[in-house]
Amino acid sequence: MGYTLSVLLSKFISLFETLIFIYVLSSWFADFRNHWIIESIGKIVNPILYPCYKLQNKIFPNLPVDLSPMIAFLILEFFRRFI
Repeated sequence: MGYTLSVLLSKFISLFETLIFIYVLSSWFADFRNHWIIESIGKIVNPILYPCYKLQNKIFPNLPVDLSPMIAFLILEFFRRFI
């Protein structure tokens, strides 16, 4: 039971990482920002990215690059290895 749960949580984290990656890539292209799929992905990943963005602004205020996806990847990878 425990092994199955850890595999399931690992797959869930992998899915979140993939969605974050798609969301970040789509932000580079203006045409995709208003697509309904990207907006739906944004609604899923923004609750994870926004706290990372606030953390980034506390550590590095006025940084012109958004590192919140990298922070989110690090946190998700930490949880995956903790499981």
